[in-house]
Amino acid sequence: MNHYLLISLACLITLPVSASLNYQEPVEGIASLAKAQLAPSVRVNSNGTAMLLLARSLYPPIATLSEPELRLGGLRVNPQKNIGSRVRYYHDIKVQALTDANPRDAAKSGSGDPKRAMPVTGLPEKPQLAYFSWSPDEQAVAFTHTSPTGVELWVLDVASVTARRLSKHLLNANLGSPFTWAADSQSILSKIVPKSRATLIDAGRSVPTGPTVSVSQGEKAQNRTYQDLLKSPADAFNFEQLTRSELYRIPLKGRATLWQPAALYASVAVSPDGEYVMVTQVKRPFSYLVPYYRFAAETNIHTDGGKLVTQLIDRPVEETRAKGFMATTNEKRGFEWRADQAATITWVQALDGGDPKQAVPFRDELLELKAPFTDQPRSLIKTQNRLRQVHWGDETMAVVDDIWYDNRNTKSYAFNPSDPGTGVVTLFDRNLQDEYSDPGQFATTRNALNQSVLALEDGRGYLLGEGFSDAGQFPFVDTINLRLGTTQRLYQSAYTDRVERLLSAIDLVTGTLLVSIESPNTYPNYYLRNMRSPSLTQVTDFENPYAALANTQKTLMTYERDEGLSLSGTLYLPESYQAGSGARLPLLLWAYPVEYKDAQSAGQTTSNPNAFTYPYYGSPIFWVTQGFAVLDDAAFPIVGEGDAEPNDS
Repeated sequence: MNHYLLISLACLITLPVSASLNYQEPVEGIASLAKAQLAPSVRVNSNGTAMLLLARSLYPPIATLSEPELRLGGLRVNPQKNIGSRVRYYHDIKVQALTDANPRDAAKSGSGDPKRAMPVTGLPEKPQLAYFSWSPDEQAVAFTHTSPTGVELWVLDVASVTARRLSKHLLNANLGSPFTWAADSQSILSKIVPKSRATLIDAGRSVPTGPTVSVSQGEKAQNRTYQDLLKSPADAFNFEQLTRSELYRIPLKGRATLWQPAALYASVAVSPDGEYVMVTQVKRPFSYLVPYYRFAAETNIHTDGGKLVTQLIDRPVEETRAKGFMATTNEKRGFEWRADQAATITWVQALDGGDPKQAVPFRDELLELKAPFTDQPRSLIKTQNRLRQVHWGDETMAVVDDIWYDNRNTKSYAFNPSDPGTGVVTLFDRNLQDEYSDPGQFATTRNALNQSVLALEDGRGYLLGEGFSDAGQFPFVDTINLRLGTTQRLYQSAYTDRVERLLSAIDLVTGTLLVSIESPNTYPNYYLRNMRSPSLTQVTDFENPYAALANTQKTLMTYERDEGLSLSGTLYLPESYQAGSGARLPLLLWAYPVEYKDAQSAGQTTSNPNAFTYPYYGSPIFWVTQGFAVLDDAAFPIVGEGDAEPNDS
């Protein structure tokens, strides 16, 4: 009895101490780095005249992390504010001119000096900004602000550098992007939280009205393991309420009007000419086995005024698929507007029933249907692997990429969409994990329809590559003859003590590129590079928020595994460490196993010791300040060559 009293008294004494325990902070060296004010994130318009500088923090505040979260149908949402619970917010915007045109009086402070960034006026108090989207004419930027009551729609006028709230309606950002610009840049189609939304069910307190029923049709099938699935009728009810929206047209000037009644709108896409709108909506039946994007759904085309024109697909819930990484649906998939045409819909159809085990000469077919969508679909190209991406150019040129993960093969084909029968040119046929042979990404430009298309000149395109090789990393610009597949080098970075990253082609006629340049202790800043002359104009002058790491010792360490495979990782040592001293340090190692199909690709080096030392979210690099050695991103390949699969033992 006495022992019981003593234990009880001890508990009574310690409870107040436990109750008053606050969140603890790390030691000063780590805390100062974690709290550092990051340089802004950058969004540049397509013609390279202006950029947005978006202020951000490395870590979200505890108040944000403590907000409620529901995990339903593959989504993670904040049910109080109707937005994804893992959205990254920005807290300030500035606009910076890259030319002397806009915004306002942004001017050079001197020859070769960065232009002055203009702070945006009119922003809300305590901004939580997301979903930035340039208007088609790039005169404005729409974005959201998550207030205590919900998600608001705001718009920034680039010329005047002012922002304003566009509508009193609250957006629903629980299912995809909450808004889409109209083609004329004068209005925005927005998903609005309906007033008729029912009260959510508290699954922890509610009494079920019946059992959870999942129906099997007796088919043998294997499914991947998915997170955050629906688990009960209450989950299904809450999912439906939280993803249900009304579609409103909100003009830049004037009153908002209802465009479509409430439904579970997943995506809204306006045709390049603005005459039609493609809308995909999820519908019942839902599933307890797969995420929302495999629930039943329909895709329809409406006029700009909202009238139904045609239905492209009404697909059932898809709970079963063939086995394999490259398995896909046998239904039409990947509906998109063709970027070089006024109003032409394209989609992909599997030619193997979606089953990678089927032996067929072609896996996928790309088809199109032009407005008014009454003719039969027209075949454009068939691919040997799964179609991955289409790069539209003009009426006579487009490029398609495909992929087959089982053997890591990827191909790129050039074809004439106006006359598909004239033949297909295979531009690339390579191992997608072979970084040394990566030809780069196609440069794009803006066409008359304000759509992003291939930058073309006399049947040639342009490629911007990262330039990894045995000798190091040397980014490049190539021109490629799309009729022959031959390439010619126009520019290659020659830096051996820093990294130049080619971000976008601003004007390929004049040779102007937007690049960033960095070194281990020099924070990345943006420049305009003229690849036809040696000129380099600095655009930004961001300070290094991690000056405490400026003198950290950084080297690319190579090592050999037992089977002779040469590997690498980035080794960080404290500033005070003296090489050759024989002193031993505690080591933190970060590695993640990656699967490869060949040893050659697995042994390639894609770490650059000249890159800026950036302590990313969750990074072990913080611990260098505490006397630790850190081996970061150590290569840990799992190789399965031939018919063998990695991780198959």
